[in-house]
Amino acid sequence: MVRVLVASLFFLPTVASAATVCVNTTGTGGCFPTIQQGVDAAVSGDTVDVAAGTYFEHVVVAKNKRVRLQGAGPEATLIDGNGVGTVLKIKAPNPKMTVAGVGIQNGRRGLAFGKQVKLSVSDCAITGNVGEGGISGDGAGSNVTVARCTISGNSSTLTGGGIRVVSSSLRVKARVKVVSSTVRGNAAAIRGGGIFVEGKLTLIGSSVDDNSAEHSGGGIFANDLTVVASTISRNMTLGGGQAITGGGGIRAGSATIRNSTISGNAAIGSEGVGGGLAAGHLRLEHATIANNTAEAEGGGISARRMTLRASLIGDNSAPSGSDCSSDEGRGFGVNLIEDTTSCAVTASGQGVVLSADPMLGPLQNNGGTTETQALLAGSPAIGVVTTTALCKAPDQRGEARAVPCDLGAYEAP
Repeated sequence: MVRVLVASLFFLPTVASAATVCVNTTGTGGCFPTIQQGVDAAVSGDTVDVAAGTYFEHVVVAKNKRVRLQGAGPEATLIDGNGVGTVLKIKAPNPKMTVAGVGIQNGRRGLAFGKQVKLSVSDCAITGNVGEGGISGDGAGSNVTVARCTISGNSSTLTGGGIRVVSSSLRVKARVKVVSSTVRGNAAAIRGGGIFVEGKLTLIGSSVDDNSAEHSGGGIFANDLTVVASTISRNMTLGGGQAITGGGGIRAGSATIRNSTISGNAAIGSEGVGGGLAAGHLRLEHATIANNTAEAEGGGISARRMTLRASLIGDNSAPSGSDCSSDEGRGFGVNLIEDTTSCAVTASGQGVVLSADPMLGPLQNNGGTTETQALLAGSPAIGVVTTTALCKAPDQRGEARAVPCDLGAYEAP
């Protein structure tokens, strides 16, 4: 019996360990000269390690090939589409694909993927892709994370100049998370100049800045949006040929904004609404909404329903409802809305809505990783929040709060 057991061990299957496939521009040292050759040679679980250099390629990763494509950094390892095609395409499905440390540039599409893809993109730069955007995918059932990336100077003739994730399935939407990243200077011909997501989008510690769309969502267009410790700034909708344009900074079905700043956005055009943001259902907690403009109504906010906690809305402009245009709303604790005209907010319980100049500094680097607007000395927003639960979390910059704490995203020293 023992002899049979021992003998059988020789016939047990072995588990192959993950390998590293190397690529360099010269193809020396046992490496492949192109990324495509390296990807084709790899098997699931392998890492394709790409040395510094510029690779003029259109790389395709076969479906279900679970590999890590690793470069030497977004300024060192560049995949260049030479002005045409898709620079990096991940065929669907793929249960685990990782792209890290590369620059993806100069294609019609930068990084593309299909349905049922779990994708992690980190430490990247996706730039200068003109036609269908920087990241573009049919994300039905997909889960995408973008971390520590710069996505800039891309454009789309449709939606989502920087990031475009559509869901062909109405039942299975995409989930997209953007962390510690910058989405800047992108443009879309219709919606979502910076980011367009049919599904759930979560933005953490990131900046969406100076993007534009003709119709709605100059910075962001999403069905379900959560923004944490981030800044949405200087984005705009241009009003090109549309009767109503909405959401210079953000256009969302449902949006939750916490410890974040929305500043300097604009909804251009005679029917422009929601300069800072436009949403169906809006929840604000320690948010600063300031210096936004709409050419019709709702300079800061245009919303059907909204809930405010320890938030600050001021210094916005529009012909109607300079700070806010809403159908209904509730304010818990203390909130500040400089101009409550057209802003239907009822202070719940012992709640108070202050109507005063918030006394804000300019949008700039006040510490932390994203821009904020400081509360100037004497601001009525300083030291008015006495609800312990609302003073526990740090401000947008990571600075600690203590009771009593301040309204908005910035905690004064």
